[in-house]
Amino acid sequence: MDKVDFYGRLTSQEKEEFERKVHVFLLNVRIRGIQTDVSHEDKILIAAGAVIPVFRFSSWNYAGLKEVQLYPDKFQIPESDQMAHGLVGWGAMEGIVMLSKKAVHHGFHDNTDNKNVVIHEFIHILDKQDGKIDGVMGNAMNDVDLMPWLHIINIKMNEIDFGTSTIRDYGAANRAEFLAVVSEFFFENPERLKSEHPGLYNALDSFYGEK
Repeated sequence: MDKVDFYGRLTSQEKEEFERKVHVFLLNVRIRGIQTDVSHEDKILIAAGAVIPVFRFSSWNYAGLKEVQLYPDKFQIPESDQMAHGLVGWGAMEGIVMLSKKAVHHGFHDNTDNKNVVIHEFIHILDKQDGKIDGVMGNAMNDVDLMPWLHIINIKMNEIDFGTSTIRDYGAANRAEFLAVVSEFFFENPERLKSEHPGLYNALDSFYGEK
């Protein structure tokens, strides 16, 4: 766990709970290598990235998630000529997450770039729990949260478009990617996010707090 900064910021008691949730994830989700071996470290990093967004949820499981497929590097998106570092499956690939091994390790090696492919893809899964990936987590956001959150999204996506934001450009692609990108920022570099985007930080802190 020495590569997982989020874990390092926890208390001793919280670390024990984090380790328990990582263990439960690995018992319930198969991690399969595609043209690559899967090491113990690979499994720990993937499980840690899956647990981080839901760590403060008192009771949670990734319902319907069957398998994580680990590729050596970029892989081809099904039914496309495009390449990706991470992807949540759909259709025949429903219940599967695809990840690049190289990107997984880079995400935990550099905690200053606010990029972590594992956290990013598992945010999409969390977002999808209400039936659609749209940047609104129905299971974590109540009706009171929703309108201010949509307002924040519009403001911050406009700032990215105008080149006046410290949030990376991919966050302006759509609402779903905005949620995933700013969540990476929140979990990797919370103090910087709090300083530069306090309203956004407070919104995310309320979403990912105790449930």
